[in-house]
Parts: sequence; structure tokens; C-alpha cells
Amino acid sequence: MRITTPPIVFLLLLVLLAIGCVEQKSGDTKRTATKNVTLSESFVTDTTRAENIDSPAYWTDGKTIHWVIATAKATDRLMVYDAGTGAFLKHVGTKGNAPRQFRYPNGVAVVDDFLIIVERDNHRVQLFHLPEFTPLGFIGADELRRPYGVAVFRGNGFFYTLYVTDNYGTDGESVPPDSLLGERVKQYSFTVAAGRLQSKFVRAFGEVTGGGVLRDVESIYVDPENNTLLIAEEDARIRNVKVYTLDGNFTGKTIGDGVIEHEAEGIALYRCNDTEGYWVLTDQSMSANRFHLYGRTTFTYLGSFAGKVTLNTDGIWLVQQPVGSFEQGVFYAVHNDQAVAAFSWQSIADSLSLRHDCGR
Repeated sequence: MRITTPPIVFLLLLVLLAIGCVEQKSGDTKRTATKNVTLSESFVTDTTRAENIDSPAYWTDGKTIHWVIATAKATDRLMVYDAGTGAFLKHVGTKGNAPRQFRYPNGVAVVDDFLIIVERDNHRVQLFHLPEFTPLGFIGADELRRPYGVAVFRGNGFFYTLYVTDNYGTDGESVPPDSLLGERVKQYSFTVAAGRLQSKFVRAFGEVTGGGVLRDVESIYVDPENNTLLIAEEDARIRNVKVYTLDGNFTGKTIGDGVIEHEAEGIALYRCNDTEGYWVLTDQSMSANRFHLYGRTTFTYLGSFAGKVTLNTDGIWLVQQPVGSFEQGVFYAVHNDQAVAAFSWQSIADSLSLRHDCGR
């Protein structure tokens, strides 16, 4: 027997279906994924409680040298580890304001053979050539007040663009009013020719009203292929990551709302091609530290992982090439200001049903 649906019932079904679609779409960036796993670290470097490690970065000569270089805020120097095993190799630098000296080194980045270190208390960025750690000069000493994080990419030729978060405060070190937060990020360009650094201040930016205001900033990451700059908002009342463009405009988008439960911290990107890949966002906690993954351009929430040991993570770094036994790449995360932990990217990808064969 054929059953005919009355028109009014049919219309009601359509309305309910439409509402369901809207709700699903609006929840794309929220915690809808079911995969939230705990993974074993491949290694954790020896604990160094006195150093106060903040952020790691990876460098290789493409042959035999594979380093993780981490900033040590309390001892004003760099820690250098073997990237494949975690073995400690050496310290670099001393306390001071001369070349190859630091005062509160915090953010770190590597591009080509250049190492970039942000010094909060010297109010500058210091550039080195690797592997010798040859000092090349300073950037931003005239503009930076309390710099923390750094992101960099190479444009045409050997011209580089550099972004530095500047977490300046009032005289009492509190967050200034929103109207004074328009210079939370400083942008520079630089080039190095014949061992000589030349840099230029491009602009300062940051919203002063609305959802793009940057109140407490440190971590930053750039995706030049998609005109995207992610900036973590560490204010515990907000707990998200702002999406800006490369020229300093807020897109109106944020990531992590309703997912990041503690403090937004380190950011990394796994590239599959020019548009596909995965963002990794740190949810920093002493008790429930996690790493959340999102689609590169869709910002769809994909799941999260935690380490069995790793807690209270500041900086992170992701490598997409073989390193020692890590055939599909490796993810590095600071553990509780005292060590650097390493996770196999293949184990992360397999556990969360992600691709692990994208390469660079």
C-alpha cells in the first residue's frame, strides 16, 4: 500500500532537516570529533629544572646534523639536542646584550640556515647563521617593548617576512585598555647578503575593538600560501586563536572556541599541499594538557591527542621529513618548562585517521 505524506508534514520535515544542517555547520569548529587519544612519547629529553625551557625549533644541514634548538629563559642561553634521540649536545650563549648573548630568550624560529631568537628583556630579535651560530645582527630594537613569539617565511628570492608578538603592558604590567592594543604584532622584512643583515620595519597591527582584539599574546604562526596568520590569545577568559591576514587584518574568524579549555599556546602546521593540511593548537595545562587538530583552510575540528608524560606545554615544532627513526616526521613539544618531548607523526596521524605521507 502506498502511503502519501501530507504537505504540512512534508514541510515540517524539511524545516527540521534544515535546522539540523545549520546546527551541524555551526558546530564544525567545536568539539564534535570523537577521537581524543593519549599517546606515548617517543622520547623526553633529560629534565633540566633550572633552565625554564620555552620553545623548540628544528634545523638540519640536510646530511648528518639534526638539531632541536630550545630557548632557556631562566639561564639566558640555548639548549641544543639531537633531534632523533633527544640527547643533549651543548649550550649556546650567555647572559648579556652583546651578540650571542641573551636576556630572557623566548620565541624561536628557523628558516633556511637562519636561527631567529626573540629576547623579551633585550627588546629585540637576534639572528644567527647555522651551524656555527654566527651572530648576524638584531631586528626590532627601536619598536619592540616586550616581545615573545615569532613567525617567519621566505618570499621571492631571499627576502624574508618576520612577525613578532609584542605583549607590552601598562606601568604596572597589566593589560592595557583595548584602545591601546593596536600594536600587538610587529611586522618586519629582512635579507642577508654576504653575511650582512638588512631589515626594515613594515607595520604594527592589532584590532582595538571586537573579536580580533589581542589582549595577551605570545604564539604566532604564518601560512603564506593561504594569506593566514594565526595568533594565540592567552587570556584565560577567551581561550581561542585569532585568524589574521598577512597584512595585519582580522578576518573575523577564531579557532578553538569551546574546545580550548585552559590556555591557548604553541601553534604548528602540517602541510599536505598549498591548501590542505592540519593546524596543531596547544591547550596548555598542568593537569590536562592537549594538542587540538584543525583543518588547514576549513578550520574544522578533527580531534586531539595528549602525551602520557607531557604537561604544561609552551612552544611546539612540527617536522615533515625523516628524522632518525621518525620516517614520517616528528612533533616536538616542551614539557613543563624542563624538557622537550617528541611524538612520531605517524602515530599521531594513525590514531586520529589523518594523512601522514604529505611531505613538504
